[in-house]
Amino acid sequence: MKALSEEYGFDLYGQLVLCIADVSVLGIAKTGKEALALITSLKPNIVFLDIELPDMTGFELLQQLDDIHFQTIFTTAHSDYAIKAFRFNALDYLVSPSKKVNWMKQSNELERRQIM
Repeated sequence: MKALSEEYGFDLYGQLVLCIADVSVLGIAKTGKEALALITSLKPNIVFLDIELPDMTGFELLQQLDDIHFQTIFTTAHSDYAIKAFRFNALDYLVSPSKKVNWMKQSNELERRQIM
């Protein structure tokens, strides 16, 4: 699985590496602008995205893409946006702090959907 993460929020990179064996983190973006550039150039299978980025929301980021060729898992401290996230076809919406059980569940779901 090729993944892209945003920098803010909980220790996503560490959790991914520990809980999902076949993951290659392609990049970690500090801002929405950086994430847009990385998504366009690296073409990840999955993007772990926060709702509130320093320069835009995760939803605004997704709206700026012409083609969404990846699955999105929102990872955020904000539980208020879950319904909106699923309107953006989110694979999941994880409210931090995430539990290891959630990552194992996601790993199984990603394998089932043949994303990994």
